[in-house]
Amino acid sequence: MTNRSPRCTDPGASSPEDRIAQARGEAPAAAAGHIAACVACQADAVEQARLGALLGAALFRHACPPTHEIGEYALGVLAPEAAQQLATHLLDCPRCALERRTFADFFKEEAAAPAIGLLTGLRRLLAVPLQPRSPALTGLRGADSGSSTTYAAGDLRLTISVERAPRGGNRLIAGLVELDVEPARTALASLYADGRLVETEPVDDLGSFSFADVPPARYVLELALDDALVVVEDVNAQQA
Repeated sequence: MTNRSPRCTDPGASSPEDRIAQARGEAPAAAAGHIAACVACQADAVEQARLGALLGAALFRHACPPTHEIGEYALGVLAPEAAQQLATHLLDCPRCALERRTFADFFKEEAAAPAIGLLTGLRRLLAVPLQPRSPALTGLRGADSGSSTTYAAGDLRLTISVERAPRGGNRLIAGLVELDVEPARTALASLYADGRLVETEPVDDLGSFSFADVPPARYVLELALDDALVVVEDVNAQQA
């Protein structure tokens, strides 16, 4: 005796498009009620959900950067232009964002280290807020939001902007570094919360850096230059 597939009890009550929408939770109320009561249409909606999940996963991975690049980004050694592109991708791709967090957690456990300045013995400079804000604010992402502050530390000016990330409840922290003398050959920005390293980002050739997706919190930011460590003791990313 062969098993027969169940048949729809009311073929006109829902369309294939309705069943695809049901798989996304977006079917019209009348069609959703029929699908919930019809074994055949339920099975089709489940199959549409399975196919959609497979297709979505394939499309995500097709557009995603290689795993080693995500690891280099989490470690802070990816080239600045590539790092900025990857940071933008992370805002839209939960899979890569999770992979980045996994790498970051691994590197934090491996390092188990105090702040950069304590490791290197760099000259430590405390950044002091300036009023009014520097003209360097022009063009800095989030500068017009009123959540930007310019700091001075020796011959360096550092402008930090905090805004909401495009998706979710996290924050985007962007920075712009200006030096009155020849720029440092290398610079690395590090973000700490409760004494723990959250993330590191390289400073590009234009003096910019950004932390694209961090939880709301109060942070300490350290900027490691060739010969000094600039410290911003309180970056408030709770109320952006």
